[in-house]
Amino acid sequence: MNTMKQVWKRQEHSVRLRDFVGDAAAWGTELGIQVFARINKDLAGLNQGSLVVVDYDGLERSDSSFQREAVVETLRKHRPRLLFVTVNLNDPDMKTNLELALEKRAECLVVRSSTGVALIGKPLAGELMDTLKLASRVGVSTGITQSNRRFFLGDAFISFIK
Repeated sequence: MNTMKQVWKRQEHSVRLRDFVGDAAAWGTELGIQVFARINKDLAGLNQGSLVVVDYDGLERSDSSFQREAVVETLRKHRPRLLFVTVNLNDPDMKTNLELALEKRAECLVVRSSTGVALIGKPLAGELMDTLKLASRVGVSTGITQSNRRFFLGDAFISFIK
């Protein structure tokens, strides 16, 4: 029997926050709303299942109000159509501010760093985290539901959690 295996490469798109902010510091709700609008326009043409890498490189300071409006609202608008991961979030204060913003909106986000991978924000329920870990070991795509919100955990996303 001759079978043909289709290989599909997930589209990856980088969102470097510093480029959208125009400065090394990002403060407040108003700037967050403006940056959200710019990011939203940037993501509009991406295919379903694309991986969006939110890059903190070059951003030195940011408060939770900015992060809530710019980053967390972007997640809320584009999930489950797009997958999200954060990189270069090295400042502990910015990471804490992002985590507070995520918790306030009952969201979670994968943070990838040189020391590994963490899931921040609202914790996944035990059985959902177990499902995620199992799926990452066997390399499958899965969908999970938490608090009536569906998080699609595709191959690219899962590969960061191993």
